[in-house]
Amino acid sequence: MPISKSEYKEFVRQRKEIIEGIKRALLDIEAAESFFQNAEDPKLIEVAIYNKQASLKSYEYLVKEAKALNISLSPKDLIELRAIIVEV
Repeated sequence: MPISKSEYKEFVRQRKEIIEGIKRALLDIEAAESFFQNAEDPKLIEVAIYNKQASLKSYEYLVKEAKALNISLSPKDLIELRAIIVEV
């Protein structure tokens, strides 16, 4: 059964939101790792660990949502994510 124009627009919006969220989560993981590597104070190390764990949970959730919604990545999205992952 074909989907309506409004349903398609909603799917496109969700897809964009999830992919952007995945990119953001990967960048947050990278930032937390960098912060951890440079932190010397035990409390700051603890903060870095917490931030990385939170970012990982966000990433895992968004990937799960993408799979549940059958969202696939375009070649452009894959290239962008690969660049982020290589940095992490």
